Amino acid sequence: MTVEEVSQIDAVGLVLAYTVVGVLFWTFVDQLPRDVYWFCLLEMNLSDKLVYLVIVLILPPCCMTSFRLRFVAAKYGSVLYSLALACLLIRQADKAEVNLIVSCIGLAALLMAKFSLWSFVANISPLSADKSCSLVTFSASGIALGQLMVQWLRWGGKSLNPLVPGNANVLVSALVCWVPIFGVCCWLFHRRTLFALDEAKSQHGKRSKIHLVLGLFGLPMLLFVTQWLFSFPTTISRWIGASTAWSWLILLANSAGAIVAQAFSGPTTSCLLALGLLLFGLFPQAILSNPSMELQLVGAAVMVFTVPTLWMDLPSAVFQLLTTQRSLAEANPSAVASEIDLCNELSNDDNTITDKPSIAPPSSPGSMLCGTVFFVLLLYINAVALTIVLTCYDYLPEEMRSLRGQRYPLLYVAIGILCLAHAALTLHSPFQWRSIHSIRLWTCAILTVAVVCPVAVLRLGVYETPGSIDPPPSVHGITSDIRIFSFNVYQGFNRAGLNNFEPILHAIQDFNPHVIALQESDSMQSGSGANDFTDFLAVSLGMYSYAVPRTDQDSFGCSLLSTFPIDLSRTLGTILPSPNGENACMQHVTLQVNSNSTLAVVNVHLGNDLMAEKQLQLDAIVAKVLSIGNGTSPLVLVGDFNTRKYTDQYANFVAKSSLTDAGESTKCHASYNNSGGPPIEYIFFRGVTCIQFDFPHTYSQYETADSYPRIGHFNFTRE
Repeated sequence: MTVEEVSQIDAVGLVLAYTVVGVLFWTFVDQLPRDVYWFCLLEMNLSDKLVYLVIVLILPPCCMTSFRLRFVAAKYGSVLYSLALACLLIRQADKAEVNLIVSCIGLAALLMAKFSLWSFVANISPLSADKSCSLVTFSASGIALGQLMVQWLRWGGKSLNPLVPGNANVLVSALVCWVPIFGVCCWLFHRRTLFALDEAKSQHGKRSKIHLVLGLFGLPMLLFVTQWLFSFPTTISRWIGASTAWSWLILLANSAGAIVAQAFSGPTTSCLLALGLLLFGLFPQAILSNPSMELQLVGAAVMVFTVPTLWMDLPSAVFQLLTTQRSLAEANPSAVASEIDLCNELSNDDNTITDKPSIAPPSSPGSMLCGTVFFVLLLYINAVALTIVLTCYDYLPEEMRSLRGQRYPLLYVAIGILCLAHAALTLHSPFQWRSIHSIRLWTCAILTVAVVCPVAVLRLGVYETPGSIDPPPSVHGITSDIRIFSFNVYQGFNRAGLNNFEPILHAIQDFNPHVIALQESDSMQSGSGANDFTDFLAVSLGMYSYAVPRTDQDSFGCSLLSTFPIDLSRTLGTILPSPNGENACMQHVTLQVNSNSTLAVVNVHLGNDLMAEKQLQLDAIVAKVLSIGNGTSPLVLVGDFNTRKYTDQYANFVAKSSLTDAGESTKCHASYNNSGGPPIEYIFFRGVTCIQFDFPHTYSQYETADSYPRIGHFNFTRE
């Protein structure tokens, strides 16, 4: 086998280049579900526009059918990477349908380049004497390190990926992300001559069909689990309802896993993943009546520690199994011979591609690769779709609604398959120190200096810490003891289908509230792109945050932020009775406003459900309100009730709860025009004096959300 060695500097440069491509890849992987979900959310139905997903499902498999197409896509992958970058920049268009189309095209282009390169794992020329370095191993390392860098970049970007237009300042995105990516694409195009093929030699021997089946299920589960649990450092914290301060544990575990990747044997890594799953979910949920968050966090850290190794092992192992010469020759010997000859011709840069036959003869290996890639993508898309619809009660058939709030069984299945696949395909892979390990160590060192340290400084030294900002006593000429801002934030979307984080932040800053209550705020769901809205506001405003019910409970989400410390021992986040409809949420937080005054704040979001189910939820809220302070202590109840004013349900609720509607109080000056029809979102109170109730209609819903905020100004004196 011919060995064209590259210097260590060149090798590190190639791994860095593929890491940049990996960042681009994970940007599309995180963004596509959000673009898909927007149409479901917009139409409250499964939109016919989901047909665009066929682009992702069909184009990469079609590329696998022809040896010529695979060869060109692998050698000139830099062109496909540039196409993906162009698709990312086109996202500046205001039309969500355009964004979905270009997301599909961009991800399809990246997958074609990656799958095509990996399909030559059995006969690509090595780039080091010990044969551990090749473009395939560099590409796999880039995927793993790219996922880690996306975590760090999003940590510095307040959970938003700075590659996506509109998430950060244009100049920052251009200088930090877009220009470097384009430069990397140009450099990879210049180094395309490194892609060369030799006679394939089996490294694993003949494997049984069970290995192939496990590989076909394991690869999509690896992509699915990585995106589902580890797309952002606070994902685990939101899943189990822990403090986001624990996110450092996830970041450090992922970083450590990248540094020592493949330092253990294959089965050892699989056992570590299984142990992490046991600690994170299976043991606490099945045995402990009150699961320990610390135990779950340790389990999550162990799992994320194995992710880089899984990405460096599994794709290569699966495609090695599919494309070794032994298996190809058994399938179609004449096709193998013709492909090797064609490879030699195409590898000669003096010959132009257009002089060759238009397409290679169909072969059984090509069909196998096509079928494999199609199955991998189909399984991945269906897994992601299932996690999206778990929060969308209208989309689930009656027999599947019991799955709402039951994500752990899905997690057990996905990671269980992944453990079995990795253990089977890497059974005879003992650790040996090779040149690829030292190259990755140098790469990690460079990334630490260039990315990790600046992001850590930004997060710790620039962004606001909880309690660091004290709102002024007066806003817009109104002086009050406490201001409460309530808003249904539409899961991070505006009516244009774009990100609404910044516009809502500006709306909040216009009123400088002490307390912020959000509904439909769980933007950590797959369909919302795992953009942590609550964390974004907390670090922007210097506020304490509470985001329970947990993400795994499949509600649209309730969040509360406060300038006053939140004592978790005096909080409650729960799912209201929801036998058929949406998993409605309720929060109760007691705030120590000053040495003499405490205030109970209850935040709710009810669904668009039948009257009978809505009544169950309203009755539960009344019971909770009456149980707080014997029904007389200072309390403010806010939220989206999806119950119209002046209906019998509204009147009965007000009578039973003994609360006053701020929009109806004669002593609470209302600064709004109620011409928009009966409201469904309210601020109720007792034991305090309402000074003013704001309901501004000045914020465009094509920038903020599908409703308007409500702001209550209160004093700690009784009316």
